[in-house]
Amino acid sequence: MSEVLLSTDDLLVIGPPTEITVDLDLGAKGQRGSQIFLDMGKPSEVFEGTPLPYDLYFNLNPLDSEYLYVYQYVSVPVIGGTWVQVFKIFPNELKKNYALSFIEGTATKVINVTDILPLSLVSTVESENFNITYSVENQNPVASSIDSISVVVDEETEFINLVIVIKALEYKDNSWIPLGSSDGDTGTRTVHFDIRVV
Repeated sequence: MSEVLLSTDDLLVIGPPTEITVDLDLGAKGQRGSQIFLDMGKPSEVFEGTPLPYDLYFNLNPLDSEYLYVYQYVSVPVIGGTWVQVFKIFPNELKKNYALSFIEGTATKVINVTDILPLSLVSTVESENFNITYSVENQNPVASSIDSISVVVDEETEFINLVIVIKALEYKDNSWIPLGSSDGDTGTRTVHFDIRVV
């Protein structure tokens, strides 16, 4: 086995510099980028401050009619800066409770299709495109079914509406009777809807 002998008079240490100087051009402060805001309601009603073009806003108020919508602040000719709806976080779906009046076992609910779909898609849907799950609150057992689903254009407003007709019976006094037909019963019940477009 041979022996290796290393000998040197100099020691070289390699490492980073002790100081770095960066020269930057100084100038006017640039405009900030777009920001995202969250609040409980529509931005036109609750937003405070001065938004800049392309800022985003999320409506997180579950009691608001536009819950989970996202808005963007844009410049519109003539009007100027305004918030516009861009999309819904859970698109093509409506989960909502409505108080329906059952008369002799039948209740009708009319829902504007723009509550479920973006305006650009409203004219393309038919009643077969809606998947509806619902439940009727009642103290007694209830048997119910959807009697009909239709998409109808309102002649006065020109809105496209989803019309849902529900029929229901309740078990009361050892018999099945139409919901809202017994004495003293107003027939008003809360109905939970989960409507999706398929």
